[in-house]
Parts: sequence; C-alpha cells; structure tokens
Amino acid sequence: MHILNTVQSYLLDTRQIDALAIRQARMFCRSMTDDDLKEKTRILLLLNLAALAQGSPRITKEYVIKRFLDSRIIRQFAAAYASDHDTSRPAWESELLLPGNMAIIENAFDELIVNPGHFSPIAGPPPAGPHDPAPLLVVRDGYMGFAKYRQAAFTLETNLRDHLARSAESGRDSKATVTDSGTAEVLKEVFAPGTVLDKGRLFHYRQIAAAALALRTKFLIVSGGPGTGKTSMVIQILRVLLRFYSSISADRIVLCAPTGRAKARLGESIDEALHMLERNCAGISQKDSALKDIRCRTLYSLLGFRSDGTPKYSRSNPLPWKVIVVDEASMVDLYLFHALIDAALPDCRIILVGDMHQLPSVEAGALLGDLTARFSSAPFPTLTDKTARWIDTSIQGIQCDGGDERSRMPVIADNDATIKAGLLIDTAIILTHSYRSKQEILQISECINNGKTSEEWGRQSENCVSIIREPGNKPVELWLSGYFGDTQLAPVRNLKNLPLTAWDNLNGPEYSPVIEQAFRIYDNARILTLTHEGSRGRIAINGVAERMLRPLLDDGNRETYFHGQAVMLTANRHELDLYNGDTGIVMRSVNGDKVIFRRGRKFLAYSIDRLTGLEPAFAVTVHKAQGSEYNNVLFVLPEQTTPLLTRQIIYTAVTRAKESIRILDCKELLNIAVTNIDERAGGIRL
Repeated sequence: MHILNTVQSYLLDTRQIDALAIRQARMFCRSMTDDDLKEKTRILLLLNLAALAQGSPRITKEYVIKRFLDSRIIRQFAAAYASDHDTSRPAWESELLLPGNMAIIENAFDELIVNPGHFSPIAGPPPAGPHDPAPLLVVRDGYMGFAKYRQAAFTLETNLRDHLARSAESGRDSKATVTDSGTAEVLKEVFAPGTVLDKGRLFHYRQIAAAALALRTKFLIVSGGPGTGKTSMVIQILRVLLRFYSSISADRIVLCAPTGRAKARLGESIDEALHMLERNCAGISQKDSALKDIRCRTLYSLLGFRSDGTPKYSRSNPLPWKVIVVDEASMVDLYLFHALIDAALPDCRIILVGDMHQLPSVEAGALLGDLTARFSSAPFPTLTDKTARWIDTSIQGIQCDGGDERSRMPVIADNDATIKAGLLIDTAIILTHSYRSKQEILQISECINNGKTSEEWGRQSENCVSIIREPGNKPVELWLSGYFGDTQLAPVRNLKNLPLTAWDNLNGPEYSPVIEQAFRIYDNARILTLTHEGSRGRIAINGVAERMLRPLLDDGNRETYFHGQAVMLTANRHELDLYNGDTGIVMRSVNGDKVIFRRGRKFLAYSIDRLTGLEPAFAVTVHKAQGSEYNNVLFVLPEQTTPLLTRQIIYTAVTRAKESIRILDCKELLNIAVTNIDERAGGIRL
C-alpha cells in the first residue's frame, strides 16, 4: 500500500479527517510537478488538517507524532475500527507501523521545518510584511499552521496585550480605590440578602469578590465548575457596573455566547434573576429594570460574520458596546475570540464566563484553557496581595456564604507564580463553592481534574457514585427500567391527546403543570455516551431505549416518532427560537403530532413536520450535553480503547449529574481517559 494512500485511509477510516480534506489536499497540490514532493506535501497537509480538526491551530512535528502516529495510538484506532465494523484489523495498521514508512513521514516534517520554501507555494516562512501574501501553511521556529489561524493567534496576542495594558492603567487611575466608600455602598446594595436570592441564601465570598474586581479591570475572567453560580453572577456584575459608572448604560451592554442554545440559556438566567428581584423586592430600581431589554446574541451574529467567513466588525469598524459578556467561554475558539478582541472598543469591558475544565471548543484553539492554565492549581490564586486587600475592604460588612475564606483570599504568594500569571494577574476569580451537585460528585470531579484514577477517588456512597464493569447493554436496560418504568412514565402519557390549540392554551394554568411534570421525568435521568456509533454509542443506546419505552408510551405505533419520545434538535431554527442541542418531547395532540420544548418559564410547541434534523435523545453525547444538568446520569463508555477518551470528557460527563452518576466501563477505559489530557498545540501565549 502506497504511503500516501495509507495515511489517507487511516485518517479517513478513523474519522480524523473527512473526504473533503482529501479533496482539498489534492486540489492544493495539483500545480506541483515533482511527484515525490507532491506526495510529501499532501501527507503534511492531511496531518495538519487532522490536527486542525482536533483543535490545534499551530503544531510541531513532535505533536503530530504523539497525537496521530504513535504506535499505541495507531493500535487503539485499529482496534476500535475493527470492533465497529466487525472485521479484521485494517491494512493501514501494519503499513503505518513499518519503520520505513514512518521514517518517510518524519523526514518530510524535518524537511519542511528546515527548508519550508522547498514546499512552495503550499508552505513557506511567514510573510515579510503585514500586507504581503502568506503561504497556505506557515512554518517558523519549528511550528507550522495554516495562515488564517497563525495570523489570528498573532493578532489576538498583540491586541489582548494592548487591552490588558489599558485595563491595568485604568485600574490604577480608577476612582475605585481602597479609600472609596462608594464601592462598598454599591456592593452592599447589590448583594443585600433577599434580593436576587431567596430562602435566606447568600452569595459566596468569591462571587462578591468577582463583582468587586469587575470595577477594577476591563478584562475579567469568572471561572468555576457546574453549580458555582457563574451565570447568576452575570446580572450581579452588571448591576454593580450600572450603579458605579455613569458612562455605562444598559443599552451599551450585550450578552453573547458561542452557540444559539447557550445564548438562550443565558437570556433565561437573566430573566429568572430579574423575576426573583421583582418578587423579593417591593420595587426594583430604574437601572435594574433597564436590564430587561438587554440584548443576547451569538458571537457570530454579534460580529456580523458574512458568507465568506469574514466579520463585518473589526478594528476599523468597531462594535458599539461598552460591556461585552461572553458566557460558555470554554466553547469559544481562537479565531472567534480574535475577531471579538479586534472589534471591541479600546475602553470596552470584556467579561469571560465559563468552566476552564470543560471540553474545549469544537473549532481550533482552547481559549479559556489557555488563559486559565496558569491559575489551575487549587486554591486557584489569581490576585496580588494589594488587590486582595482592596477587595476585602470593599466587601467588609456584607453578609456572605463562605465568609471563612476572607482569610484565604486567592493571593499569588510567590514570585514564580507571579511571573507565570503575567498580564492576567488581578483579572480572574475562580469560583470554588458549588450549590448544585452532591459533595461526592464534586469530590470526584476534583479527583478527575487532578488526574487521579478511580482507585484513588476514596470511599463514595453507592447511591451517589458507582462504576459498573459489565460488557454489553444489559446494565443500560436495568438503568432505564429503574428511572422510566410504567409508573414513572405516567406524567408523559398524560400529555397524549391534550387539545393544544394556541400559545396561551399551552402555557395556561390548565396544561402548563402537566407539561412541566413530563419534562421533570426526563430532567431527572439521562444517558450520556462518548460516541455516536458503536455498540455503546448514542444511536445504539437510543435503540435500546426505544424498544423498551415505545410500548409503555405509545403501544402499537410503528411510525418514526412516538408519543413521549425524547428528541433533540440538530440544527438552528432562529425564527422559531430553537437551537441546535435543544431537547423536547414528542406529543400526540388532537391537533396532530407536535414537539414541545421548554424555554425558560414557558413552553414552545411546533408541528413535527416543521422540524427537520430531529434525533432521539434518551441518550445524548457528552459534547451535546455541555451546559445541561440532570439529577441522575448513566455515562456509557465504549467497549474499545480510543484516543477520543480524555480527562476533559470524563469531567464534563460526571459534572452533568446533580444526585447520582453511574459509569458503565467494562475495560478500565475510565482510568485511561483520566490520565489522557486533551492538549491542543499552538494556542495563545501571553
């Protein structure tokens, strides 16, 4: 087998590239006349495209060897391929493991690094000037990457340094100093008990510290695990800014997220906080009331991306906003964040909110991970002693949860950590107190982040955390019967033949509680899978669920969709206020088959004929579950080792659970994943 064909087959069979990538590599190299050079160039392009598909914008030869061509990785992919296709080991496995073939690939990389101009016009050194044309693949100092991402990373690093320098300067000149009593007054008003939170609940000390820090820096990172109150902090930070700075008004604030679904959730969180404020207070202030009209956008719509992939807004045509809040920042890729920083006004306040330990973006880069890696060790110190003392003075006297942490503010104590923090010192608060999940789940998630295997997790309650080491899907059936038995599904069956005719009817007092009860059944329990295909992938597990639940919910129905089926939308429908990843319930009404979705405190119902791209959702992939939460989770690992198993995906799966997590792992893949970090080469460096 020819080495080029071998590499193509390997990357294609293992879904590390698609057929389009092969056509692109062939097209780019068609003008090259030297057949040997053309073959090497196509191999290099394919491996760079595979790295880009895995989220790495700039790579080294060593990264490619480790990530794609290590003998252990090749054997893992070959085993998974053979299992999924019920066949013998693929031919490319033995071909790639031949020392001679591997030497051809490694020599091609060495030649590219030493003499990139030899691969012209496909590859070459960086352009001499900003307006000079760049080769497709830019090579410098042992790194290589596609010109678009190299330029984006370079520009982002430059612009972010400028923004942070301006932020530090404004912080020194700000009227928000230790002696300014106005800071304390504003914080005390916003964080008064019985306003946004009820039932005697208080905000955590670090949450209030984050709002105080927002007055001192124009670039703020608020990170923390699920249930630490990141999103609920957004409205508190905005309330503080509106009260303190007369130059900031609600119509100059925009909330955004990388996906439509995340944008919708952010808007719902703001609406819920304002609802609580109105309910708990006799009357809300004019500044708080103005937040009702605050805009929520996706980053793509905010920047006005055109069909050719370029944004409408840039440094020459900046965005008008004074405050930009980016939720789910872990999902933001390098190019998107580069475009945002480039288009932001020089005095714009940028606030990033997200979980630094979650899965990174689907596209190239790991923005939040790159920025917060320097703060990733508990107790997550991020502040200088001077700033910490200012925060402590500013929030003195405010009732808060976790008040004992006043003596343990996240101060960077040693010089090495200060150097490592660099320009991002005094710009971040890592929230550590979770209000959502049981303590055992929180402890496990911390163990996972620290790379500890399941044997090191310590004693856990069987009712809260358990690992099931059995082959096949019998454990899936037992779990389904436990949470979706005949009695439990009664509220879902009660939806059948409801006479829903109008919006008010849907959300009226007669039917809204019935619909809410049905949604609670599916919010209570969900299956998460790593992959779409395979015997333990999403498609197969949903097949198991359908065979068990269809007779209980819609006996006799043989159509594609059945009453009570949990479904997920896989495409954005902006005109319907529906987004990729939204989950709903199929309902047979007297007016035809519909799908009901929850949107905040209300429900949406649309004819199933209007919704293309629906798929069963009793089981969903971990990627699709990001941002969601369920009381009880069954996490099903595949039966074959795959490099797709990473620490981040285990953490994300486990932290979707609030009350219990069951992990189905028959071949010790859990421990393999916990020790395998998704390291993305070529991110931003500050």
